[in-house]
Amino acid sequence: MDERIGSGAGGSVERFQIRPAMCAPLRSGDHDLGVIYLDKRHVLEWEPFTPEDERFLSLLAGIIAQVLEEIRDHRRSDLLRVLERAGIVGKSDAMLRLAADIRRTSRSIELNPRAPILILGPPGAGKELVARAIRLGLGRSGRPYLRVNMGAYAANPQLAHSALFGHRKGSFSQAVDDRPGAIG
Repeated sequence: MDERIGSGAGGSVERFQIRPAMCAPLRSGDHDLGVIYLDKRHVLEWEPFTPEDERFLSLLAGIIAQVLEEIRDHRRSDLLRVLERAGIVGKSDAMLRLAADIRRTSRSIELNPRAPILILGPPGAGKELVARAIRLGLGRSGRPYLRVNMGAYAANPQLAHSALFGHRKGSFSQAVDDRPGAIG
C-alpha cells in the first residue's frame, strides 16, 4: 500500500480496511472539477472492481462533470444578469465576485431591511451602480431611493451626521436652524 494513502486523512484507508477502491476525475475541457471516489468498505464479501465497473465509473464521471459545468455556466449567466440589470459592464472573475457580493448583500438586507450599507471605493469605481444593483436585487425599484454622496462631507464628519440624521439649531456652530436629515 502507498504510504501516502495509509497515513493521509488520519489513516482512514487502513482504519476502515478499504481494499478495492477506484477514482475517476471530473474534467471539463482543460480543467479539473473534482474527483468521484468509490470503495467497497461496507460490503461483507468484496471482490475487486471489474473493467465494467471502471467503464461505468468513467461514464458516470463524464455525466457528472457535464452537469457541474452546466450548473457553473448557469450560475455565471445568472450573476452576469445581476450586473447587466444595474448597468454594470464586465465579465471577469472579479466582476462575477462583485455580482455574488451584490446578491449576498441583497439577501442579507431582505432579512434585516434597516441594515445600513456602506459602499467604499475611489471616485469612478462604480459605487452608485453597486448601490443600484443591490436595490434592484431587493425588488425595490419602484420605491423611493435615497442617494447621499458622502465624499462632500469627508472633511467634516459632523456635517455628514447632520446631512443623514438632521440637527437642531445651535447643536454645532453652523447649525443656524433645525433641519431634518435625509434618513433620520
